[in-house]
Amino acid sequence: MQTDRAAYLVEHADRLRRADPLAFFRFSSTTQRDLVHYVSQDIEVWWRSGNEGGKSYASAMLAVAFARGVTRIDGSVMQRDGSLLKLPDLILPKLRSPNVGAILVPSKDEQVEAVQAAFLELIGDHPHHIGWDDKKRGVIAVLYVKPDGSRERSWERWSKIRFHSAGGADRSLPGARLDWAGGDEPPLMRQWREMRARGRRNQIFPCWIAGTPLERYQWEELAEDFKLCRGRVHQGRIELKSSVTDNQALSDQHLTRLKQRWANDPLVWARWSGDYVDRTGKCPFTIAGGQIHPTIERWESEAQEPQRVPVQIQTEVDTQTGVQRRAITIEFEEFEPSDPKELYFVVLDPSLGIDDPEHDPAGALVIARRRPRIVATYLGPLSGWGLGFLGGLLHSRYNQAMVDILMGGGYGRSCLSGLDQSGCHKIMIEEREDRLGQVQYHLGFNETPENRGTLIGEVFSILDHRSVECPSLAVAQCLRGVVVDKHGKIAAKGRQHDEYMLLLGRAGMLLRENPVSAPPPVPESDFAGILNREFGRPVASSPRANGKPGGLRWRR
Repeated sequence: MQTDRAAYLVEHADRLRRADPLAFFRFSSTTQRDLVHYVSQDIEVWWRSGNEGGKSYASAMLAVAFARGVTRIDGSVMQRDGSLLKLPDLILPKLRSPNVGAILVPSKDEQVEAVQAAFLELIGDHPHHIGWDDKKRGVIAVLYVKPDGSRERSWERWSKIRFHSAGGADRSLPGARLDWAGGDEPPLMRQWREMRARGRRNQIFPCWIAGTPLERYQWEELAEDFKLCRGRVHQGRIELKSSVTDNQALSDQHLTRLKQRWANDPLVWARWSGDYVDRTGKCPFTIAGGQIHPTIERWESEAQEPQRVPVQIQTEVDTQTGVQRRAITIEFEEFEPSDPKELYFVVLDPSLGIDDPEHDPAGALVIARRRPRIVATYLGPLSGWGLGFLGGLLHSRYNQAMVDILMGGGYGRSCLSGLDQSGCHKIMIEEREDRLGQVQYHLGFNETPENRGTLIGEVFSILDHRSVECPSLAVAQCLRGVVVDKHGKIAAKGRQHDEYMLLLGRAGMLLRENPVSAPPPVPESDFAGILNREFGRPVASSPRANGKPGGLRWRR
């Protein structure tokens, strides 16, 4: 009898859960909750998570809630021990009813295997209708969901959840207005941008992407689109990140099995922690297991929005009548103004100055010496002469800073000419031995493919010891993007370049070889002045004996 009653109670609870799955929904991680919170504030979210991080389930819940017109979700977060962390309910925006939304999926096979199951589970027995794309394969084109409180009997007038695979989005999206949009796994950016353009006029348009960044061609543009958004709202967007261990619905035993299964997987850190992983080569700035160096992760999360400073410089351009000098205006990025008590290095990496993806850009980096930190950067298509002129302006702006030039590539001499024209003559000199053992002195640093390993070692030392503060997202992303190819050569992939890596490595060498002391202490006479100002009358003096401070003397 007791057994029958228990079975009845279980079946009754299951019927209630199927009748309204959203009423029983509980977040399995705080990141799931953050997704709903930010999307409800009309902030576009890119949530990169490990596999089994609960992203598809939370995405499906959000979509079904919008389709039903649900405006309140229990904010509690389940814990691994079965308890609940009670948090305030989340309020969802009130959208049109019925409404139309779209989910962008990588392929129809992935849609069937993962995405649809979560949607159907969270719809449960709530009134709905399935519009098939391919019933034999089980591919759904549209889910019609009856809005809560609606008396409409015709499913054709219910809310619609449309599924668009990567192969079909370009054909079906243009012209279709949407009330919300979601992406399952990193989408092609041209398709996601089309999604963004489908919102209705003067209405909130919730958008989100939840996925695991497995391949660089999938996530590279997305990472660029959400730069400066890691863990914070920037220009209406935010990037969230979570690990598999954040999903409280997974037991410790299951997490252990996942760790064992993925141990030798080259994508293990993408699957486990949602890290950006590049399989086209090996990034030299990794730690055990191939995970990107945590200092790079910290730099990315703490990056600052720079001040873009326009400056007019002279540069050389090729014309039909030959090379001519012209005045142009460019912008460099400044993270803090010059400090009169600070010393600086300006490091330059000249280039040919051609503006296309095949040629390296010119680069400049200004680094403080007393408290090592990057204070200004430049990367762009500037001739060697023009970069030298810019270096002279940076030299003047940052307390007559010492200037160093990476002389490899054949553009160093023109850079020196530009420096001379700008009036800068404080240039670092490198001491080198020739084949006969004689010491020779050369302007700048002779950067070669052979000594790039030294520069990489300097960068790795900076990362390990956290000896330099880096507010520049571009520098951090450059280090993440640099890889070693199968021949052991350093290369940059995609649209990335290695200029900032070289500049930072050389700056690290300069800091190590040219240490400076902390700012001089406040003179004792200044302490006397401070005391006098505090008391409002002369109470102390600082006599000097033989030209040296003689200590404070108090006056009654």
